[in-house]
Amino acid sequence: KKITFILFALIAGTTFAQTTAEAIASADIVSPLTITKAADFNFGKVSNVTGGTVTIDPDNSLNASSDAVFIGSNTLTAASFTVTATDTYAYTVNLGGDITLTNQAVGNGGETMLVTDLNHNSTEEGVLSGTETFGVGGTLTVAAGKIPGHYEGTMTVGVSYI
Repeated sequence: KKITFILFALIAGTTFAQTTAEAIASADIVSPLTITKAADFNFGKVSNVTGGTVTIDPDNSLNASSDAVFIGSNTLTAASFTVTATDTYAYTVNLGGDITLTNQAVGNGGETMLVTDLNHNSTEEGVLSGTETFGVGGTLTVAAGKIPGHYEGTMTVGVSYI
């Protein structure tokens, strides 16, 4: 009888010791990030005998090696993009890899050049307040004796919330 009473007291004691608590479940829906092209990357018209590099900074300033000679009127521009995000949310810019420019003239067998060292000047990277337009710059390396023609390639720039 003592054992039964002790077991009953233990079971009854644990029954009365139970309690509950509540937590709030929530979610915030934010508008998706958008990015649109504002301007294409344009290295202009370059004549090369010995080769060289052309660097366009994200703010459109130009740096060219002494061997790169520009021909005629040139409009050299960094690429630029406009990003729109929900206010006060952090984001980051994601630059793709090197850009391969391929000669578009028929019969040039896929002659290519590379744009390397891509960089951007996003001043709002982090917490955005609505919309920002930023530039993307890089360096085009022109080999000596490069086959003449129009060279073109595609770059990919993305943004993501962090």
